[in-house]
Formats: sequence, C-alpha cells, structure tokens
Amino acid sequence: MKHIFKLSLILLFFCNSALKAESGVNYTPGYVIQLNGDTLKGQLLNQVSKSAGKKCVFRSERGEDKIFLPGEIQGYRYEGGKYYVTKEIQKDSLNKKTVFLEYLVKGIISMYYLYDNGEHYYAEKNGVGLMELTESAKITKVDNVDYVALTQTKGKLIYFMQDCPDVNNEIKNISLDHKSLIKLAKNYHEKVCDSESCIIYGKKNLSMKLQWTVFAGYSKNRYNFGGLAHTNLVNNFQIGAGFKLSNVFMFDEHLNLRVNLGLEKDAKYSTLSIYDDVSTVSIKSDDVSYLLNKKYLAFAFLPSIKAHIDVFDVNIPITLNKDILLTKKTTLFLGVGLANKFIISKSPKFMVYEDSNRAYRSINPWLVGVAANVGLEGKWFGNHTYIINANCEFFKHFSSDIARTYVVYNNQFSIQLGVFL
Repeated sequence: MKHIFKLSLILLFFCNSALKAESGVNYTPGYVIQLNGDTLKGQLLNQVSKSAGKKCVFRSERGEDKIFLPGEIQGYRYEGGKYYVTKEIQKDSLNKKTVFLEYLVKGIISMYYLYDNGEHYYAEKNGVGLMELTESAKITKVDNVDYVALTQTKGKLIYFMQDCPDVNNEIKNISLDHKSLIKLAKNYHEKVCDSESCIIYGKKNLSMKLQWTVFAGYSKNRYNFGGLAHTNLVNNFQIGAGFKLSNVFMFDEHLNLRVNLGLEKDAKYSTLSIYDDVSTVSIKSDDVSYLLNKKYLAFAFLPSIKAHIDVFDVNIPITLNKDILLTKKTTLFLGVGLANKFIISKSPKFMVYEDSNRAYRSINPWLVGVAANVGLEGKWFGNHTYIINANCEFFKHFSSDIARTYVVYNNQFSIQLGVFL
C-alpha cells in the first residue's frame, strides 16, 4: 500500500504541474500590428486568456522571440482566430490600466473581453467611448437590513443602443457572455447600419463542442478491507462510452471536461491475504469459513486463500483536463477529478470477520473517490481521432456509522484505448 500511495502522489504532482504549465509550448501563425499601422507576420505563442491580456509573445520568421506589452503595439491576431487590441481601462475609481482586450465583435457598437482575476466585458461606441459592462451587485445597509442594488449592466446597454428600441427586449433577457453579447451587437448593427457588416472575431471558438467516444480497457484492481486483509492485483476488463466537452471555460480554451461510463468485470477469484500486523481474520467464501493467520497458533498456518469475490460494476470518472498540443496530429491531455463506482453484482457468499460476533460484507454498493489521468489523442490513422489513456483511481466507502476497520478501499490502475465517433 505504501508503494501505491507514493505512486499516486507522483502521478497527481505530475498532473498538477502540467495543468499549471502554459499550454502555449506551441505557436500559431499570426501577426502583430505596430503603432504606425505596419504588420509583422510570424507566429504567436498560444496563451490562456489571462496571459493573453498581459503580453504578446511574437516569433519572427527568422525564429527570434519578442515580447510586446500593451501600449507597445496596436494589437495582435491569430490567423483566422482571436484578435487582441491595446485599450486603456478604468482599473478603479482613481487608476487606469493599459491591457490587451480580446476583440469579440466590431461594428457600430464593439464588444471586448478580458479575464483578469475574473471575467470582464466592455462595450465601445463612437461618441460614448469604452465602458465596462461587468458590474458586481452592491449591498447597502439601512436600519441593519441589507439591500442589494441592481447592477446597471442592462441600463448601460440600453443607453448605448437608445437609438434602436427594437433591441430593448433582447437586452432585458441578456446573459453576460460571449455568445449573447455578440448576438446583441450584431442584431443592433444590422438594424441601424445597412452600409457595412459587423465583423465577428474568433467566432468558430465560441460554442461548446461535444465529442462522443467509445473505449475498451484493462486494469489492475486491489480491494482493501479496512486494516484486516487485502486482495492481490485483480484482473479487470472494461468497455464503455463517454464524451469530451470543450470550450467550457472562457478563461482557458485548452481546458475541457471528460466523462466516461465504463462497465467493468473483475476476475472471478482473487487471492486474499491477511496484513502482517493482524493476528487472525475470519473469511467466508462459497459457504466455507477460513481463519487466516500469519503467527503460530493452535491451528494450521494459513496466510491467504483464493476468495470468490466476482465484482461487476459501473465506473463513472469525471475529470477536468488540460490539452497540450505536441504536434499537428497529437495532443497530450492530463486531468484530475472525481470517480464513482456502483457495484452491480458481487458474490453474496463472501464476508470478512474481525471476530466471531461481527461480520462485514465484502464490497459496498457505492464507492466514491478521486481520479487522475494522462493520455494522448490524435489522428494517427485515417480521419478518426484515437485515444490512449492511463487512469489512476482511488475509491472509498464513506459512511459515518462504519468503523475504520470495516471501511473498504479500492485502488485501480487502467489502460484504455478509444476512438471519437
């Protein structure tokens, strides 16, 4: 168990380090707009939204890297994708700050986005200027009673678009997100301007993307019955389906959610051994009682038996993952999350006893725990995207009325192969 615990810490540390690492170890074609209007073509470092507002990392065609800060250039844009421009924003009531704002849509009214310790949206119009739409609710206290004042976000939008009352109903029901603000700005532009179209930047990255997968796998499973006895690493076979949900978090487009539902079948028999510091444990398997012991007593020496446990379960891990592009065809992903194991069937004739008066059934109906995974996905053959995934999961039965001695732990290490449908 000590080796398993050390291995889990190493894996979790590796996943955590990779999740903190900048996914922009890769570059994308793009250009920088200098203050005089000239453009520099080359490659731009892929960055999370928070970093993209603070700096632009540009690699020239000669392979030289240069960092531009807000105000040093007009802006920068990824080829066919996101566009960032230098703007001065009101940091607080006294101070201003120069940043790169993500250009969402350009029209009669332009919309911008910034992630800086929270999400911020801005609107801009000639004659009005740049104004932040994001606003926290304000609480005022009157006679020891707290009153929440409504935000002025919708009022600001109505003010910006006062020359077009047709969009007032849309403003009243609007959500402060990319999709809603772009749609509102586009509708407003089309109603008040017929000479030119508005421009939507990075539109292809706005909507969430759902990808379904099927997979098969093999794992090694170990059950620990409190501090009494444990199985060997049991063979376990898996088959299942799942999905990957991308573009969920606006502050980092490389984060995604993965949910799998796997049917798992353990080997019928497992070697069950007593722990070194336990004198005796009573086991019942297939209606036969055994007394396991590792010390000399008045009965036969029996440190382990072949126990009939025979578990069939449903495993549902839910992980938050980070995608890191390695090559044009291969992406590394790492994730951490929660896992649930629901026992569909098990041997009804298996029980563990601490003494002759108290029995503990082998596996609880529901185990919950943590999961960590690392894998690769890529288009290596044909048009399909394939997945190779390694999982490490630790389960426990949580119940306040069960003594520690009787708590079941389950450690599982899996290798899975899958394909996106």
